[in-house]
Amino acid sequence: MRRTSWSIIVPIVVVLSACGSGSSAIGGNGVGTRSIPTGAGEVVFRVDTRGGFTSLDYQLGIVPQVTVYGDGRVIVLGPTTEQYPPHALGNLRTGTLDHAAVEHLARRATELGLLARHDYGRPTITDNPTTTVTINVDGAHAHAAYALDNGAANAPGLSASEREARTSLTTFVHELSSAAQDAAGEPYEPAEVAVYVQPADMTHDGPPTAVDPGSRDWPLGDLTLLGVSDPPAPMPSRWCAVLTGADATTALGAAAGATAITRWSSNGSDFTIVWRPLLPDEHACP
Repeated sequence: MRRTSWSIIVPIVVVLSACGSGSSAIGGNGVGTRSIPTGAGEVVFRVDTRGGFTSLDYQLGIVPQVTVYGDGRVIVLGPTTEQYPPHALGNLRTGTLDHAAVEHLARRATELGLLARHDYGRPTITDNPTTTVTINVDGAHAHAAYALDNGAANAPGLSASEREARTSLTTFVHELSSAAQDAAGEPYEPAEVAVYVQPADMTHDGPPTAVDPGSRDWPLGDLTLLGVSDPPAPMPSRWCAVLTGADATTALGAAAGATAITRWSSNGSDFTIVWRPLLPDEHACP
């Protein structure tokens, strides 16, 4: 188990690049020859949307909508029900794209001009999230566009070139998402999970509700000692630990059927937990 603690959490955008476990060349269609990573833990494409007018708990639990790895494995966010409280664990799905499909997406990124930098502007819309699209084709390329889902062509406050750039990026996101969703036919079972823990009496995120949160026993000992040999002094308002192996299996089993507001009882105290399943390239609290 690994643990990180803090009192104030500052969101950080991390751009992932291909590691050195291998690459393959693609060519044809007038786009020249490009290199893409082939490793099982190397990100080729990723779409990650975060920020906007949402709670901290929601932000901590965000998982990228789409990730494609060098071996063709895809992990996506599957359909979810609109219910309150939401499930503790999101609906992550996985599957495999064949090499030809990954190459096709790499060509589409090239054709749409996404191996170059673009200015996506900032439309005059408030409280929207930012979508970051990572493309590891012939090097690492990251495109961050605020309020991308609010319309590429009609968002106010943009120049013609910014609208054109947003249209190209949106086109690629739609094509990538469609291919990945079609391939993702199985539930994703993470090998590691990050848990963000907070004493229940310090939890204020989310709207007031009369819904009974319910209570479950935490199955792995004292939550205040999770990942460390001694409790912090003073105890932080929120801390994060990464569970692996048998601990991850036990914790994820306990979370099945729990909700985002479930109270977890440990050593005579109650806590809330934000669950963040980790993807194959992730091994620390995001």
